[in-house]
Amino acid sequence: MNLTTATPVEIDTELYALYLAEARAESSKGGALVQIHRAVGDDTSFRKPKHSLTDAEAIAKAVKQAKGDDFLRAAAKGLQALAAAEAAIKAAQVDAMPFHAEYANRGGWTRAFLVTSSTGHVHRSMNCSTCNIRTGYAWMVDYSGKDEAEIVEAAGERACTVCYPSAPVDVLARPTRMFTPDEIDAQAARAKRAEEKKARDAKKLAAAITPDGSELKVTNAHGRRESFKTERAATTWMVQDMGGHKAWGYSLSVEASKIIIEALAAKHGKTVDEVTAEIDAKVAAWIKRNA
Repeated sequence: MNLTTATPVEIDTELYALYLAEARAESSKGGALVQIHRAVGDDTSFRKPKHSLTDAEAIAKAVKQAKGDDFLRAAAKGLQALAAAEAAIKAAQVDAMPFHAEYANRGGWTRAFLVTSSTGHVHRSMNCSTCNIRTGYAWMVDYSGKDEAEIVEAAGERACTVCYPSAPVDVLARPTRMFTPDEIDAQAARAKRAEEKKARDAKKLAAAITPDGSELKVTNAHGRRESFKTERAATTWMVQDMGGHKAWGYSLSVEASKIIIEALAAKHGKTVDEVTAEIDAKVAAWIKRNA
């Protein structure tokens, strides 16, 4: 990339990727330090670490254990993980330096940072007084270099009033158009589930015998209720009922068959006689196979 001709969006896209890489490495570093403290016998708690040793003291003890006769595999692994994390942090910082330099050379440009929490606000920088060192951000890189009014308009209800004190009240009341990557993924997942459900419902409706997909209930020749969720189930039952009657003289569920045939005719836009002829053919085939 030619930094002198790159757009603010292009530069900040690269910087955001490096920011995320550094954040991941920082998280790995924290995990490595916890591993080291535990390896040297320091008291730790998963939810709220309590160390009697400083990080430097724990590292020194781990180094001694890893080199001495009382070698501990866990200490060595922790030190390796720490070294890898610190190397990754340094690499991300070094890679980011030219981009930061170009930003400074141009006198900066507008940026938007969305706090990665459910109540996160959009800030003009990562140094807002309402945030702290543990605050994580999603860089809204598509808005880098945009007019501040456009940023506030898109941020809507999420615009930080400390960062944007002159933001119009009506704009601050509007739904936001800025979302974190996790929120975008969640939206996509919800949309996918909705489409999948729509497809399942359509398939279910296509297979159903009733227009609204509800069960069709009839009473058989013995006075018992029969319920059918699909056209196939109703047709199969009716063919067997008719086939048993014709082949062996079993009782015929006349009214039930009439209701099913009428439902099939309505679904497919056919006459009762047409459906009856189709069913008769199926019954004949059933008798040939089973009688």
